[in-house]
Amino acid sequence: MKGKVVFTRLAARPNCISSPLPPVLLFKGITCHLNPVVSQFSQLMVKSHHTIISSQGEVAAYFNNQKQKDPMTAVQGDESPLSYLQAAICIQELQKYCIETDQEWHADQIMDNTIFTYLLWSNRKKYNPIFFYDSLNHPVIIFYTYHIGSSFYIIKHIHRFDYEGYCQKIGSKVISSGYDDTIPWERMS
Repeated sequence: MKGKVVFTRLAARPNCISSPLPPVLLFKGITCHLNPVVSQFSQLMVKSHHTIISSQGEVAAYFNNQKQKDPMTAVQGDESPLSYLQAAICIQELQKYCIETDQEWHADQIMDNTIFTYLLWSNRKKYNPIFFYDSLNHPVIIFYTYHIGSSFYIIKHIHRFDYEGYCQKIGSKVISSGYDDTIPWERMS
């Protein structure tokens, strides 16, 4: 792990005022332009002649009216650690407009170590969002979110980026459930 940068949860929030975001409507026949979702992040922008569209519950990028499956092919940035963190959050925000979304997402649920101070819990684990390059020099972002439903649980999110650009592979796993660590930490494969 080289080039490690540790962030607070506030760094993971959208930090620019953009055009109003479209409402999340997943019905047939509704098309939403999602470029304002990317515009919320200071280190990211939509490439020229590209657009990101949600149509019938599927999010895709379009280049000169040709559909590209991964919406992040339309995104460019300065390739700083902060831009990769913002790209990881951006794809989560874009997935709100997908039918296949399997979890509720909100940027306010991102964790860092200060949350345990507020909850008066002692915890040895580090939950701050981190950036690093893996052994194959791929940029990687790891962050944690908490969710409160019938019980409290924590999800670990891993975003591994391509060498160039912001296309990424995403993995997530529930690592803790209830009010104690009942699920052991395991390495994601």
